[in-house]
Amino acid sequence: MRNQQPRRAVVNYGGRGMAFEELISWVNEAYEAKGIATIEKIPTPITVLRSEGARISGVYSKKSSVDYTGSYRSRPIWFDAKSTKNKTSFPLDFVEQHQVDRLIRHDANGAICFFLFWFTELNQYYLMPLKSFLCYWNRKETGVRGSKSIPLNEFEANAIRVDKSGRGSLDYLAAVDHLIDVSGLSPA
Repeated sequence: MRNQQPRRAVVNYGGRGMAFEELISWVNEAYEAKGIATIEKIPTPITVLRSEGARISGVYSKKSSVDYTGSYRSRPIWFDAKSTKNKTSFPLDFVEQHQVDRLIRHDANGAICFFLFWFTELNQYYLMPLKSFLCYWNRKETGVRGSKSIPLNEFEANAIRVDKSGRGSLDYLAAVDHLIDVSGLSPA
């Protein structure tokens, strides 16, 4: 009898957050239909390797940008959507440096930049402005102990809770309105 090795589970992170992105895209369509904002999903660049009928094989041709861009209240808007099953914190390893760099560049040019987070097990949504996010990101990058994630209580203190309501299923633009009002950001 052969010594059988236990099978290792295959973990696929590729679809992580797809339901969240579908929800945001649906909300964005509702915003546009009502003339509130124009916000679109940025497709990930893919190089097709081969095509066999309806089946297509490909690879990412370069790193993706952030998830969404558009305009709202005469201002450019850029953001990335992130989700986690974790009930107590958001792991910063889910964010890539090039995404942060892209948001920093657009923020420097006057765009409204943020991350939209979904704690799936708690069904809680938060909008964290880029400047708040960078406090946690920079701590992680400099190796501060205990800084590999953002605790949930930090979201409650330094992010804006997003509820499901009026303008769409997930009215994240109400949180953007709050961000604009408290930050003193004026329309461009």
